[in-house]
Amino acid sequence: MIKIEKLMISLCYFFIVSVVSITIFASDDNTKKTKIVEEAKVISVIDGDTIKVSVTKEFNVRLLDCWAPEITGPNKDSGLNSKRYLESILKSGDKIIVEIPTTNRFEDSVSLGRMLGYVWKDLNNDGKDDNISENIVKSGFATKTKTK
Repeated sequence: MIKIEKLMISLCYFFIVSVVSITIFASDDNTKKTKIVEEAKVISVIDGDTIKVSVTKEFNVRLLDCWAPEITGPNKDSGLNSKRYLESILKSGDKIIVEIPTTNRFEDSVSLGRMLGYVWKDLNNDGKDDNISENIVKSGFATKTKTK
């Protein structure tokens, strides 16, 4: 990875940690882990499993547990269908909750300059936030694990 990309990722992480609340919880093996949880605004949908959000600065979130086909290459049509579905449930300006699980290794929270995380939104107007990754997978526009 080139130095500029590493610097940008480091600055992005520093910024996010500086502006969001950090919740600490214990995992099954009693090691401390953190997760960053913050209300955000949808800016745009990048593809079927990545969105651009704004907290106080814009950044991309790659949805965890959600593998949509790419919007280029041999699965382009399926990828574009996944993107359209995600655009139908996450509109520009929508308020969402972004959850970024973290560990003591920064690289576990970042991939290709995107923060890895879960996005939550009340899709049914029932007062309960829905996991967007689970919704996309259940709707058949992505899989929970990467396929070859």
